[in-house]
Amino acid sequence: AYECLAEIVIALAAHSGPALAGLACLLVALGAALVLLIYYYAYLRCRNFTAAFFATALVYWLAYGFFTLRPQLLGYIFLMITLISLERFRLKQQKSLWLLPVVFLLWANTHGTFFLGFGIIVVYWVSGLWEWQYGRLRALRWAPQERSHLAIVSLLSVLALLITPYGSRLAAYPFQIALFQPFNLAHVAEWQPLGFTGAWGESVLVTVLLFFVAILIFRPTWRVEEVVFLVVTFFETCIHRRMFLLFAMFFAPMVATLL
Repeated sequence: AYECLAEIVIALAAHSGPALAGLACLLVALGAALVLLIYYYAYLRCRNFTAAFFATALVYWLAYGFFTLRPQLLGYIFLMITLISLERFRLKQQKSLWLLPVVFLLWANTHGTFFLGFGIIVVYWVSGLWEWQYGRLRALRWAPQERSHLAIVSLLSVLALLITPYGSRLAAYPFQIALFQPFNLAHVAEWQPLGFTGAWGESVLVTVLLFFVAILIFRPTWRVEEVVFLVVTFFETCIHRRMFLLFAMFFAPMVATLL
């Protein structure tokens, strides 16, 4: 049971009310939590409540169809908590990082997206090794004690992956899915390319094009890690449409910054 904690939560909701009422309440609660976390993350990046609100509303309008009661929704909540903790750490709030080992302990028992969290930590760490600016792209260097703090918390988060009913086997599950289950990637609809057809696909295409036009007009300065996240998730979304919600999480704060 590779998603045992999420399945327990969903089962408890299913038994908590008549018919599907418990499941409906859980979906609303998790969806609302994720939207609020995206909003708060966008606010941390732009420091403007109104801009963060409209950016979050935009990505929700595009991504609401991906809010389904599945373990991955909990995984995305943990991903947003990871991003917020790292961003607060960037803002010199050192204690924020100590939440991450607990997050990864729960995350590893909930959904295989925990490997994305480690990818995010690695990008944050590497992007802070040197300070430089090239045009409108810049990197901010970590202080030595900040790098050490991030390394220690990352090590504790890795060790947290071992605290599962199956030991270290859950840590390998995302790679097992990617390498040994090609049927899912080839035939399940959500793993197919995005495709910019139909009303929704055209809306996504127009929104992204307007975003790049706004960048050319206003020429904001971006941190290197946020550009990496946006480019990688947009590429993944073009290959697998189920990744669009992941793209939306990184798109919202950049739209908020432009606004």
